[in-house]
Amino acid sequence: MSVPIQISHSAARSWREAWRICAKDRELARALAFLRKSLGLGWRGWEDAHPLATQFFTAHQGGDREGPRLVRMADHVSSCGTISGILKDELGSARWSDYCAAIMTLELCSRIRTSGREVRFTKRTHLKHADAVLVLDRREIAVEFKALHVSDRQRDWDRFVDRWFAAFTREQVPVDCLKCEFEEPLLANQDVVLQAMLDIARSKESSFVELPMGAGRARYVGSAGWYSTSVKQHGDVARIAKKLNAWLGQLQNVDGPTLLVVRAKDLFSQGEIMATLAQLRLRLQRRTVPSALLIYEEEQCPPTSMRSAATKQFRLVLGAAPGGFARTSALVLNSGAKHTLSDEECDALVGPEMLW
Repeated sequence: MSVPIQISHSAARSWREAWRICAKDRELARALAFLRKSLGLGWRGWEDAHPLATQFFTAHQGGDREGPRLVRMADHVSSCGTISGILKDELGSARWSDYCAAIMTLELCSRIRTSGREVRFTKRTHLKHADAVLVLDRREIAVEFKALHVSDRQRDWDRFVDRWFAAFTREQVPVDCLKCEFEEPLLANQDVVLQAMLDIARSKESSFVELPMGAGRARYVGSAGWYSTSVKQHGDVARIAKKLNAWLGQLQNVDGPTLLVVRAKDLFSQGEIMATLAQLRLRLQRRTVPSALLIYEEEQCPPTSMRSAATKQFRLVLGAAPGGFARTSALVLNSGAKHTLSDEECDALVGPEMLW
């Protein structure tokens, strides 16, 4: 997997440091106070670089900072049942999959709620159940939220990258001056590899140099460097197909319409959108749940003008998310479902007048 070189670690390494940074910013201080109350002082996300900690101060595309944005959305749904499970178990989790699922739950439910529709979070127990219930057209829809994400295995590499940036900054060497192709042995030999990388940067060697211990290779490029790792991931359609049985287990016992919401990472990036939707529809055939699959992805780039399409099997919208990013949203209808969605419910989820 190839990654442009950019700083991604948190500006704070403890609650104390976070308070110091937020002290003169009312919006940040309010968000931090909310999270401290929700997560507790024992939360070690700052020290262990949990996703929430690394993203809290980040403003994507010049928009809102992530911490205050998430807290505002939590405020919107605070009257919709207990959200402590979403905050503690998912938003504050060390796993990117949990963190992403919490974000999409808050995003969709808060936007549906502010439109005046009913949203209710279900109480978390050891039994299988949906994440939430929406009322879009006079009846309840049970909803399960899932997110595709960068592999949790990538976290080990992210920790190394934090060490790399810290070492280069300390030695006053530009952090983006190298092109690196890393291999798995690097993770067990980080100190010696970092020293070799510093030597390559200082010598400005433009040809690839083998790193010690079979850790890969690197060369000097001056600026706008990137790195690749040995982490491999299947395409989004294959990943959805592999996970579908487990995901739908939460909806099997629901006597009513159901919705599986998936936030994808690069499902639509190749441009063959209708072919991709046809593949997903095939995965739903002969299943009684869900009534529909709502799948979307957002890119941190300006949106294009809104375009939409609708057939008996699909609804599709290419446009903008409320945060200003480009977003592709698709609703794949399951004709074999025990309970199907009405046109009004489909329009509220994906269409020119969609609620979120």
